[in-house]
Amino acid sequence: MTNLLPLSIEEILAHPAFPTVLEFHTPDRQGSALVAEGRAGGPISIGYEVHGTGPVHLVWIMGLNAPKIAWYRPWYQHVARRIEMIRPKNLAARLEAAKANLFSEEWLTRPDDLGEFPTNADRFVAEDLWRIEKLPAPVYQGTLLQGLAVSWHYMGPERLKVLGAEIPDILVVTGDNDALIEHKHSDVLVDGIGGTVRKILFPGVGHCLQFEVVDEYHTMLEEFILHAQKKYWKS
Repeated sequence: MTNLLPLSIEEILAHPAFPTVLEFHTPDRQGSALVAEGRAGGPISIGYEVHGTGPVHLVWIMGLNAPKIAWYRPWYQHVARRIEMIRPKNLAARLEAAKANLFSEEWLTRPDDLGEFPTNADRFVAEDLWRIEKLPAPVYQGTLLQGLAVSWHYMGPERLKVLGAEIPDILVVTGDNDALIEHKHSDVLVDGIGGTVRKILFPGVGHCLQFEVVDEYHTMLEEFILHAQKKYWKS
């Protein structure tokens, strides 16, 4: 397959699909909540949104410096990538770094899955540019603190065993081409949690499964949720 050359930032901003590449969904409820009370560094306030009113409650926790709308390694490499993420850089360099960290090269160079932009890479850049234009800029100090917390966070064997003992159904999912978090870290989680924890590995896929394997991702979530409903639902 011939790889298509990516569009420039100017070409993406002028593309007819750019104004509607993403859209806002008005939450049914929103606010802030105090977390980490009684813990070092806490409490801190985090923003939340509630969408829908159904009986099944799904909680999505955003990753490093990611807006809520985004839901729509060896150690030295891990630290180096986290430091690189929070290092100030110009827009073009930041977008290139984000693409390399989050997605597989094979997916980036494929034609846009939704058929509006030349490549998937162009669509990702368009969505990021849309967020920059429409959403408040993140506070840099907050991004820096998030990066430090993520890089030095430690979940030891004792805490993993407690997690496995208290939560009966855990699914660990990763792509084996994840450049942001080396996929072998998932084996540490699975071995430490023990019990009935399950692992799914997506070959050739990067960090953002929900972009690269959309159908498989949705099917996986649906099966996991339906299994939990049948097992624990109280009529």
